[in-house]
Amino acid sequence: MINRIWIFDLYTAIYTAICHHHPKIPQNICVFQKKSLTLHAELKTYVFRRKMIQFLINGLITGVLYSLLAMGFALVYNTTRIFHITAAALYVVAAYAFYVFAVKLGLPLVLAFVLATIFTMLISLCTEYGVYQPLKKRKASLNVTMIASIGLMTVLVNLVAMIFGNETKVIDNTIQPTFSFADIFINLKSSSL
Repeated sequence: MINRIWIFDLYTAIYTAICHHHPKIPQNICVFQKKSLTLHAELKTYVFRRKMIQFLINGLITGVLYSLLAMGFALVYNTTRIFHITAAALYVVAAYAFYVFAVKLGLPLVLAFVLATIFTMLISLCTEYGVYQPLKKRKASLNVTMIASIGLMTVLVNLVAMIFGNETKVIDNTIQPTFSFADIFINLKSSSL
């Protein structure tokens, strides 16, 4: 579509230059040129509006994902008063657990989701009772707890990298198609880790 618009731009620029600089050109060609310029402007406006709406939809979806992540951090901080930075690593562990259950073991998506959630909850309980409770018993400061959280996050992320590698993993989600509404596409098929 973009290449056609660029070629049409070149075409209209040449004919506009000919109509304005050569008075011997018949007027019907110049009238045709004015109509084609109007159609071209309408086409550019349509493409621009469609792309802007697509960008707005994509931005809205990304913003919702960021807000969910921020709400998770805010919920943990407001209840425990520590910066639970390990939550980011737990999100990574949850995603790779879902990948293992759905792709490697071939389980249905709903069952893989439930098992990944249970696995992540178990890892979270292990971090709570293995790291945070001993620090709480020793009455460690919040800075020490935050540094322990950063260390635990580093360990979990590197453990996932050692097991799965650093290349992108793709979950083939053929159940849910791409939704389209008035030339706006919401692609649910390209889920990747």
